[in-house]
Amino acid sequence: MIEGRLLRLLACPDCKGPIRPGEGCLVCGDCGREYCVRNGIPLLWGSSTNLKHLWEEESLAEIMKREPSSAKEGLSRAQWQESKQEFWSVVQGRLGPPPKEIVNIGCGFDTSFQSFERDGYFFVNFDIVDGTLQTLKDEHGAKSCVAGDLLALPFRSGSFDYVVAIDTIHHECDRLQTILA
Repeated sequence: MIEGRLLRLLACPDCKGPIRPGEGCLVCGDCGREYCVRNGIPLLWGSSTNLKHLWEEESLAEIMKREPSSAKEGLSRAQWQESKQEFWSVVQGRLGPPPKEIVNIGCGFDTSFQSFERDGYFFVNFDIVDGTLQTLKDEHGAKSCVAGDLLALPFRSGSFDYVVAIDTIHHECDRLQTILA
């Protein structure tokens, strides 16, 4: 169901208790809350997840998935992709040797994980939109994906050597203090 290395990083987004496999689901060892797993992706939205925000993000993901509708939109996406390549190049240049655990919070359709996985890093793609993660798995070979809310991260404290949020922070300025905490 879920690879052991990923399972060891997970925590209940509500109480931070350990997550363990259940019958066709994941279960918090402390509060007993059950979480679905869809096509190998744990769906770990906390009880406080804003469903309106989730639906807005799902709509935005659908827009981002389609081809640019104008030359201006195409240029904007190309510039964004170029800046992300530059960013990931800097990150890769500063990492120590594998194995290291990396999470990309709000990963969207970013496929940069591929080079990190090839180099031996354990890379977790994390996004609120599980359909986006499914695309990363199905079309780009992502090995570890988790759906959840960045305001209630479903990971144990200290789980990652590196936390990246290149596609998220600028969208959440009003909640920045909560996110960084």
